[in-house]
Amino acid sequence: MTAFQDDVGAVTEAYPAFPPVRETDKRFDSVNTSAAAFASRAANFAGAVRHYRGLTRVGTTREELVALQRRRLMETARHAAVASPLYRELYAGVELADDLDVRALPVVTKAMLMERFDEWVTDPRVRLREVESHLERARGDDLYLQRYRCLPTGGTTGQKGIFVYDRQEWRQVLSVILRWCELTGLRPRLGRRVRFARIMSTSPLHISGRFGLSFDLGLHAVRRLDARTPLRDLVTALNDHRPEHLWGYPSLVSLLAIEQREGRLRIAPRAVATTGEVRTERMARNICDAWGVEPFNLYATTESLFGGECQHHQGIHMFEDLGLVEVVDDHGQPVRDGAPGAKLLFTSFIKRTQPLLRYELSDMVTLSKDPCACGRPLARIVSLQGRSNDLLRLGAADGRAVVVHPLTLQAPMEALAELRQYKIVHDHDGLHVFVALRDGVAAEQVSQRVDAKLRTALLALNVPDPRLDVTIVSELPRDQRPGAKFKLIESRIT
Repeated sequence: MTAFQDDVGAVTEAYPAFPPVRETDKRFDSVNTSAAAFASRAANFAGAVRHYRGLTRVGTTREELVALQRRRLMETARHAAVASPLYRELYAGVELADDLDVRALPVVTKAMLMERFDEWVTDPRVRLREVESHLERARGDDLYLQRYRCLPTGGTTGQKGIFVYDRQEWRQVLSVILRWCELTGLRPRLGRRVRFARIMSTSPLHISGRFGLSFDLGLHAVRRLDARTPLRDLVTALNDHRPEHLWGYPSLVSLLAIEQREGRLRIAPRAVATTGEVRTERMARNICDAWGVEPFNLYATTESLFGGECQHHQGIHMFEDLGLVEVVDDHGQPVRDGAPGAKLLFTSFIKRTQPLLRYELSDMVTLSKDPCACGRPLARIVSLQGRSNDLLRLGAADGRAVVVHPLTLQAPMEALAELRQYKIVHDHDGLHVFVALRDGVAAEQVSQRVDAKLRTALLALNVPDPRLDVTIVSELPRDQRPGAKFKLIESRIT
């Protein structure tokens, strides 16, 4: 029996809900349909299934989950202290005993780790300059040193990072897709494939694009569409494919929902999921109004922090069996359960090549450990308010800086149903507001309303005479970097 047959057999045995996959099956939509590429995906799928079957299930108690986290934290910390020169130095004065308090470990940042990349990694063959060169040449599911998948972060936080995964680490990441499928109901049906459309990044330099390149076996009728595709072309493609499940960036799925309401898009998905960007209440409402379904919210970072919403839609379950999440304030102190935090500290139980322990992320979230009706013991993000580096600093009447939360600007904009989409850019000469309108809306009246609402909100914060410039546009471009994200509020002031 070939290695390929072993892997396919493992898939069928370990995950019987999926139909058998044969080597000669050419029905799937893929960039590379060679036998070698298919065999590689089969191996990845089989490995992901094995990890998936070991994940925490409904019925596991919170106490059992915490005990599992404790064991994995100690394994991860001890591995880092032995295998990574950087962590060996950081943990020189820390006793890694079984009763270790995670707060005894120092916090690390992306800037720190990237500055000492070659000392951070546990494989001495992995070198930053060579990884960067590999990324410049990457065109598909290419492996560095025939072993590692390398992924850069988008750099939207001002600091670019590069994260590498060996085969086993990557298969643990891929198991997250199976968990998302479980949460959202995206499971193959006997006798036919579920039509699935995914509108995100298709670049091999972004984690969402890499998923499809290394995982798809044709179990679903997948249509992968690039988020940078013109809206009219997306509408045409979706009308042709008629997806039963639709996943994508929330800003884009919201636009498609408006297209549906205005009659140009004609699809009837039974489930919709969004990920990759902050989803506002208006976006969720557009989706619900268009298709009569409450959208799922999925959470993912290149660094391996993942979560997903269950059928009760009461927050994003963080996959705490794959990592430890701490919500802290501006001073790094833990906040009480259910209170908003200024940032996250994340410890990955997946990463072995590049250990991540108490790694700082700027996501501002509120985390709750209250039981969910679904029975999963995983804590939930009940509020996701963007990143702390999205905060704007504007001049106050007394000359001091007023910190303006993105929600301060989003709330009045969300109240304007005439808007198709908007973007606010903070530059040295003030706030530039770009607005795309829905059909049949008078541009001049909307400009005046936008200016008045934002001005009122800023004056209430003691920002005198806010400098606002409102521009009506036909369409708002997306970021042209590999992630193809869209930021509602963007500061161009360091």
